[in-house]
Amino acid sequence: MNWKAISKHCMSSDEGYLLSKYALQEGHAYVARTPAGKILHSGKDLAKAKAACVEHLNLTMGIAA
Repeated sequence: MNWKAISKHCMSSDEGYLLSKYALQEGHAYVARTPAGKILHSGKDLAKAKAACVEHLNLTMGIAA
């Protein structure tokens, strides 16, 4: 999945998924959303947020086993 920055704290994929970065008292949190706006993942690990988007895309496309 290819990601492009649309603002300082937000990235969008070619498929329409959205990753937002939020500041916490210590570190950052990432929220992954579907093209329809449903939250897929929320946590401190960017890689897991991206993986949640890929997994969701594969499930909705019928690729996953």
